[in-house]
Amino acid sequence: MTEMKKILFAVSAVCFLLAFILVFALVGYSFSGYILFLAGTVILFLAKTHGVTKKRVLHLRRVLFSCLCLGVIFCIVITSVVLHDAPGDADIPCDYVIVLDAGLQKDVPSRTLADRLIRAENYMKSHPESIAIVSGAQGSGETVTEAFAMKRWLASRGIDESRILEEDRARNTNENLKFSKEIIDGRGGGSVAIISSDYHIYRSKKLAVAHGIDATMLAAPTTLTVLRLNYALREGAALIKAMLLQHI
Repeated sequence: MTEMKKILFAVSAVCFLLAFILVFALVGYSFSGYILFLAGTVILFLAKTHGVTKKRVLHLRRVLFSCLCLGVIFCIVITSVVLHDAPGDADIPCDYVIVLDAGLQKDVPSRTLADRLIRAENYMKSHPESIAIVSGAQGSGETVTEAFAMKRWLASRGIDESRILEEDRARNTNENLKFSKEIIDGRGGGSVAIISSDYHIYRSKKLAVAHGIDATMLAAPTTLTVLRLNYALREGAALIKAMLLQHI
């Protein structure tokens, strides 16, 4: 076995091991795990066919190697774009602040949603005239709507319930903004801030513009840096989906 073949086998083994850990041993890292599994599969094929001279195999090797390189470049570029806007805008008073959902564990906010709610709590206490719109329907495995759980969380932290409006139909970011805008327009309009996770700011801003919302984007820091990178990668796929669906 050549030295290069040994290196490729070792790299593929590392990819598979990390993929297994991310998908099955940790929570919230599955997207990165699937990417590593795909990369490991391509590298394993390259290792097994290293030194083979058949034209068809050589052609397939070149195609797969090119796809692997393009995939790496795409991940680097999209992560850079997403994280560039991650800090969000400066905190200014707005009439409404839309808080985007991020999943529940039965009826308890996920770690990501809790990060967003902490940001919303601080904003509401700093700007006592602002009205919050908590947006999110009931998802699979959840016992209440995300909007209800978010309102309950904020109320338990001392935010007056009269300042919290529930939008409980939205099942994705596009609908979060669409339905929240309908509520705001129905109340006569006003200035808007949007709270989401730092890695989610770029796409949320694009979708807000598409819905005619001139919003101040407020970023909720992601607790774990590694989780932030994982979600930044996932945003690449979400951005492509939004473009294909012509949402942005």
